Amino acid sequence: MSIDLNKYTEKAREAVTEAQAEARRRHHQQVDNAHLLAALLHQEGGLVPSLLQKLDISPNALEVALER
Repeated sequence: MSIDLNKYTEKAREAVTEAQAEARRRHHQQVDNAHLLAALLHQEGGLVPSLLQKLDISPNALEVALER
């Protein structure tokens, strides 16, 4: 499947690019939800960390669970 990143917002493009980099760092053949979630958790000024905090969910705790 081809992704046209021109149709994404800047933050979405950053997240997809970082998810791809995360998959490469882990020597994975494909990008999946876990890679994207990891990228979104680390995104400076991103929506996901602030939403998690409003839901009283620790982004750090979610990251630890994701690593497992």
